[in-house]
Amino acid sequence: MLSKLEKGLTKAQVQYIMGTPSVKDPFNSSKWDYIGYEIIGNELLREVHYSLHFEDEKLSKWIQKLNSDSNEDVIGITEKLSTEKSEK
Repeated sequence: MLSKLEKGLTKAQVQYIMGTPSVKDPFNSSKWDYIGYEIIGNELLREVHYSLHFEDEKLSKWIQKLNSDSNEDVIGITEKLSTEKSEK
């Protein structure tokens, strides 16, 4: 599902791909958060958290929280995907 995201998608398109956000800040409509878990069998692997950011109602970037114990984030994945798709 994340591989289908690309810069410039509308909020409706993002919601169709990702589903309803876990959190929509009523004071900041330009950010949606998705929170979930990766599970294999009966084992919880990790919590996943994605923050999607919109500019002018279009997807501009997302930030992936790698795990709850880490301060490391992956930023700009949508820009990378858009570049890769346009090169094909």
